[in-house]
Amino acid sequence: AEGGTAVPSEVATYRAAVRTTSNSMETAIDNAASVDALITLSTNTEAEDGSIVLGTLNDWPEAPEV
Repeated sequence: AEGGTAVPSEVATYRAAVRTTSNSMETAIDNAASVDALITLSTNTEAEDGSIVLGTLNDWPEAPEV
């Protein structure tokens, strides 16, 4: 519960995934050796099939529909 209101399990799971993703992103930033490496972390690319591959810092968990 938060503020006396029950938090749906989907929201709790999402929040945990956001924290995990954030921790991974912080590690990637800490390990970046240069500004160019930081730019790479936030750069999306295009795969051979035309789909977009999100850069590390752009790849957040999808929010649940509640």
